[in-house]
Amino acid sequence: MIEITRDVEKPNGIALSPDQRTLYIADHNNGGNRLSPSDPEPKRGAMRIYAFPLNDDGLVKGPRKILWISQGERQRRHAG
Repeated sequence: MIEITRDVEKPNGIALSPDQRTLYIADHNNGGNRLSPSDPEPKRGAMRIYAFPLNDDGLVKGPRKILWISQGERQRRHAG
């Protein structure tokens, strides 16, 4: 096992591109569980999809890219 990032707060899924050249990691930090309506609103964190390019051996070969950020009503797409 090789650590590729410490930036992901609450990983919630991984996927490979069809050509197996990109590893995608979903980060879904919704702030935890709010067990009762009277509990304070949780502090939300990252809601992103990261993409990591892979080399022929399946190892990460370059810096990550953030593809999607969602913060409640505000959503943004990142290219490149």
